[in-house]
Amino acid sequence: MVDSLDDAANLVVPAMRNVVSALKTANLQDRIKVSTPLSSAVLSQSYPPSEGAFSSSYENVLRPLLDFLEENKSPFMVDLYPFYARNGDSSLDYVLFKSTSSIFVDPNTGLSYNNIFYAQLDVFHFALAHRNFSRMKIIVTETGWPTRGSPYASIDNAQDLQHQLNSSCYGWP
Repeated sequence: MVDSLDDAANLVVPAMRNVVSALKTANLQDRIKVSTPLSSAVLSQSYPPSEGAFSSSYENVLRPLLDFLEENKSPFMVDLYPFYARNGDSSLDYVLFKSTSSIFVDPNTGLSYNNIFYAQLDVFHFALAHRNFSRMKIIVTETGWPTRGSPYASIDNAQDLQHQLNSSCYGWP
């Protein structure tokens, strides 16, 4: 949704309002929630997680979107990709959920992370909290691992991430 600053991005929230209006007409607004996924591109700061912040470049879209989500009790949706969040210093075990001990401790909060996925997720929790939306639910809508194009991009690593992710994360109905 918000990987570019084109004019179409400014139409997203009005379109979402139209969908909610139709749901209200059908008396379905409490059963069906309207949201849209965002990428990590909307962040200006992601390290450490407690300093997570949204980029001011997206303010014209983010502010109305966050207000809409809160008003409609809709979740914040985000796509997280551990492969792309990995920097050269991160161990592959940390990125693939294989670390059994803490690899990183946020110096501001003392929160300990044994995988980068949870650190990525917390970046968004803190970014929302810094905007006074700390109670907003977050749903990860997309994740994965590439299978080609890098020494670490492989079918085995993609399978490992998927297996570890499925073992570590639980959805809710």
